[in-house]
Amino acid sequence: MKFHQIVKLKNLLLGVNFLAVLFNAALYIFISRYINENQLDYQLLTKLNSIPTSPMVIFLRSIILFFILSAIILFRQNTTLTKAQNNFILLLELILALTIFFSLNMAYNGIFLLVFINLFLKNKDETQFNKFRLWLLIGFILLILFFLSDQNLINEEIKAPSLSAYIDFLPQSTRSIISFTRNLLSLTNLMLFIIILVLYAHYSITREQELKNKMAISEEFKSMADITEHVSHDKDRERLARDIHDTIGHTLTGLAAAGSTSIVLIDVDPAAAKKQLGKVSTSVKEGLINIRQSLNRIRPGALDNYTFKAALEELLNKFKNISHLNITLEYNWDAENLEKLTENVIFHIIEETFTNSLKHGHATKVLVMCNMKDNNYQLIIHNNGQSAPHFIPGVGLNYLKDLVSSLGGQIKFNGKVGFTTIVTIPKEENNHD
Repeated sequence: MKFHQIVKLKNLLLGVNFLAVLFNAALYIFISRYINENQLDYQLLTKLNSIPTSPMVIFLRSIILFFILSAIILFRQNTTLTKAQNNFILLLELILALTIFFSLNMAYNGIFLLVFINLFLKNKDETQFNKFRLWLLIGFILLILFFLSDQNLINEEIKAPSLSAYIDFLPQSTRSIISFTRNLLSLTNLMLFIIILVLYAHYSITREQELKNKMAISEEFKSMADITEHVSHDKDRERLARDIHDTIGHTLTGLAAAGSTSIVLIDVDPAAAKKQLGKVSTSVKEGLINIRQSLNRIRPGALDNYTFKAALEELLNKFKNISHLNITLEYNWDAENLEKLTENVIFHIIEETFTNSLKHGHATKVLVMCNMKDNNYQLIIHNNGQSAPHFIPGVGLNYLKDLVSSLGGQIKFNGKVGFTTIVTIPKEENNHD
């Protein structure tokens, strides 16, 4: 059921109420003429508990007030209003409904059902509509509506000419037709009211479920986007790994050639050998600079804004939020001053292993241990995901091997029970780049 279909039913309810108001208001004119033509005015006055208003005044006033109420309902239906404007118009609708009710000498109270339906439908997106006070107010007004629907109780408190007293002067056959018509209009109004409420309840439940589904899908897409953000750097990692390979390979090739030359020259021409070894030293320094530049290009921005521990905790919290992983961190490097290059490499190892644990291992728990062992930084990451005893390292893991190798460290992978990554990086006492 679409909401616009419920609105169409509400407009039909508006039409039924117009017919009911028109019919009840016209009865005063029709019956008054019949009583006057049959000279029954005195008998009518003796049955009424107050002086009746002119039938034409009742008719015109009721119809005009109903048209005003209809115009306001349609205006509110098709206009975006502020909270204050909406509350003011709602109050005006209730006042008009009460005025119409009393203008008809309380002969028809179905008009209240129309106002309540309009209240529900118009406030379907208002957060304040769900507040307890408003529901309490609506319940209180509904109690008043039921109270007002009892003509006997009303007549004891309010002196007003009853339409039933007019109808009693008509012939039995005419009374039956009028009673049937009034009851039919009231019953149609009540049935439409119930149908709209049921459809509205179904619409609200369906809409709420759709919103929950959309939110779930949105969260899933967000999680996938966040995870993909970590997975989408394969080309960059491959390029950087190639840079490191090329730099190390070029440097080592040069060192091998220069070393062989120095061995030959050291007995023949010591001065030339010394000069050649100077070139070797320069080449090694340049190679180290190039490697550090490659590694610095992949330095995460979080490491520039936080301490390493804070940046690591921020990264782990991010993975918790996007994947609901149960992450345990044992950090024993508080007394250590990690070098920038070491921070970069460790940070990227953790990123890569966490991404793999979600993407391939479907893990739910991850343990991260940061320890010192024999003056080496030791990083152990274990997840309870799918085991892979015979896995073949892909681009990501080979990239991690290159990173660790560039720092003179080692990295081992074990996929027998879940997946474990063990990293050992030597501590550089004099290097804090």
